[in-house]
Amino acid sequence: MLLLAGVLLVALNMRGPLVAIAPVTDDLRRDLAVGAGTIGLLTSIPVLCFGLAAPLASLLIARTGVHRAVLVSMAGVLAGTLLRSLGSPAAAIAGTVVIGLAITVANVVVPVVIGRDFPGATNVVTAAYTAALNLGSTLTSALTAPLAELVGWQAALAAWGLLVAVAAAVWTTAL
Repeated sequence: MLLLAGVLLVALNMRGPLVAIAPVTDDLRRDLAVGAGTIGLLTSIPVLCFGLAAPLASLLIARTGVHRAVLVSMAGVLAGTLLRSLGSPAAAIAGTVVIGLAITVANVVVPVVIGRDFPGATNVVTAAYTAALNLGSTLTSALTAPLAELVGWQAALAAWGLLVAVAAAVWTTAL
């Protein structure tokens, strides 16, 4: 049961970091002194990573094992989230690349975990996983802007790292 909670918590973190930028794009453009092209880059980098880095994700999974690959992914999402929040254009781009690569690993490995560790309930767990993916992006989209009004965009983006840390802790405990 704890592994299922880990899968769902990991899923909450697999789309949220991608959509967290959208509610605060005006703040980023102003504070980082960047144009629409850079903001567009921040939203498209993860999608490019998904397509280009999936073969590398498979190599990482083969090297580290399935369960460790999930932890590597969450560590990457956390590192990228914090790096992106540092407040410079270079950090924002670099952090977004790290997030994109880390989520690419999760995109490949979590379905493997579901198929391997939940053989009798693959359909139900996959449905719950999909719901958690959507819930994560919905929460991030809905709450980043109000949080940014309270603490600023940098802290608002970094705050989502807390959810990543919880996911990693539950995942580690489940193993």
